[in-house]
Order: sequence, then C-alpha cells, then structure tokens
Amino acid sequence: MSRVDPATTRAHWDALAADYDRAKARNDAYYVALKRLIADHVPVPTRDRILEVGCGTGQILAELRPREGLGIDASPRMIEVARERAADRPELSFRELDAAGAEGLGEFDAVVSSDLLEHVDGWRQVVSAMVAACRPGGVVVITTPSPTWSLPLWVLEKLRLKMPEGPHAFVHRREIARSLEGAGCEVRVCGTHLILPIRLAGLGPRISTAAARLPLLRALGVIQLVVATKPAEVTS
Repeated sequence: MSRVDPATTRAHWDALAADYDRAKARNDAYYVALKRLIADHVPVPTRDRILEVGCGTGQILAELRPREGLGIDASPRMIEVARERAADRPELSFRELDAAGAEGLGEFDAVVSSDLLEHVDGWRQVVSAMVAACRPGGVVVITTPSPTWSLPLWVLEKLRLKMPEGPHAFVHRREIARSLEGAGCEVRVCGTHLILPIRLAGLGPRISTAAARLPLLRALGVIQLVVATKPAEVTS
C-alpha cells in the first residue's frame, strides 16, 4: 500500500493511458464483471443524465448509454483517450477535473465511480461531492477493490496478471456506506462480488457465480459494491 499523492497518481495514470484499454482486455474477467455490476444497479430510468467520476477512458459511461453522459478524470491523458474513443458519441463528453470537483457540475440521475476512491486524497470529500452531484431520487454507485484482497492483488500485479495500481489506500465498503448515510443517502447494497477475478480457461466466472450463493464466501469477493439512493425532495 502506498501513500496517495495526487501528483504521483496523476502521473501514474497518464503513463498508462495509451495501453489502458488493452490492459483491461488482457484481464477481462474482472472488467466484464465490473461493467455488469454497475449496469445492473443503474436502473434505466436513471440513465437520462449520468456522471462518471474517475472515468478513465470512458468505457463504463459509454456502456451505460445515457442520453447525456459526462466523465471526469484528473488524468489529462485518460481524458484525451476517452474523447478519441467517443468521437462518434456526441452524447458523451469528458473533462479533466479532480474527483472532488464533481460537486459543481449540476445534478445527474446517476453518479458512478469505479476503482477510484482508493486512489484519491480525501475519499470522504469525493463521496460528498458525488452525493451533491446526484439529483434527489437519483442513485450513487461506487465500486472499489476489497482490502481483504490487498495481498493477492499485490501478487497478481507482481506476476503481471493485473494492471499496476500505483499509489493507493484501500477503503472498506462499510466506511463508504457510513459516509453515504452521513450525507443523507439510503444505502441499498453493500457487499462484494467476484471471488476469482481471472478466467482460468472459463472456470473463474463459474466459480465466482457459485461462490456468490454461499454465505461464507459471498463476502470474500474482490469487488466491493455500494449502492445508495438520494432521498427525493419533500414538498409541502
């Protein structure tokens, strides 16, 4: 685990931007599961306006197919690649902006982030900014790697079976849930998914699906998922 320094983190992701999508494709078991999880928890009625905080190259935002989507990321190179990928998607736009800047972008039906909070300096401020950017009645969806997986993920990285993390400090899902509740949201989902984040000739996803049905194993997944709803405004 490394200290989270914004400048070092930005440089790390700038350096990876050109090969980012290819690196994801090399370990698609994890990223396919991640996209599916987020899509399953962003209902179609909340896909009119979507904000992705820490969008990288914009793959998740593009897959959600919003009527209007905005992705923000602190890495200028990631934003460049995202804009290139979405050149034929006028409904999608991307902006270089620190995650905490989400608060000033208006209101969105859904605000999502994936594998972001462990890479920011002051993750609670980012959660508050995400809630502020969500309209009343909208949904906030956050995924992060589980701290339980700190050692296995380090080993996978050293074996070059996953993308280098760079500076990070894992955050437990219950802390994220408490932060969302403190911001006035109702937490509807707080759990883990994907017990085996590799393909293993097709066995990995099957093992993960089976493990999700077992109480003793379902809390051991590598992906933490927290989903919250922002209460609708009460009118008198």
